[in-house]
Amino acid sequence: MQLERCSNCGAGIGALETPMVWRENIVCAACRERLAAGPRGAREGPDTGKEVVIYECRHHWVYFLQSKVIVLSVITLGLALIYYILVFATTRISVSNKRVSRRWGLIARDSWELMTKQVSGVRVQRGIIDRILDTGQVVVVAAGGAKEVLLAVANPSDLQNAILESC
Repeated sequence: MQLERCSNCGAGIGALETPMVWRENIVCAACRERLAAGPRGAREGPDTGKEVVIYECRHHWVYFLQSKVIVLSVITLGLALIYYILVFATTRISVSNKRVSRRWGLIARDSWELMTKQVSGVRVQRGIIDRILDTGQVVVVAAGGAKEVLLAVANPSDLQNAILESC
């Protein structure tokens, strides 16, 4: 007298055999051992030919971080971008009737100052792209020969004229 059939292999489960449960399906003891043995992918039942899914999984989020080079590049570019945004946002270049100064920094402030009496020359360096974007480098030369290079200054000719007029 058969009470139930195995959902995996289709074999009958006898009265003396205890029916087992595997993922809400009634299976025989032999199939339960095979199914519990570990992830082996899909397999066919021996009698029915039906495919039974044994184990399913998804990619871990680390899948997106497979290439360490890509990860390090993204982190480096992100940090560089943050640095340049902070420099851009916190740098102030000013010319007064007594001095030329540059102040920068968010937490640790730094500054450079030169009295206008000590300025011996101002030079603007611009390439083709700089001229199109109206930017350039301004080199301020002090009386002793020391130079201060101000990189990527907006309207460098205006800054140069302001420094020369204040001298």
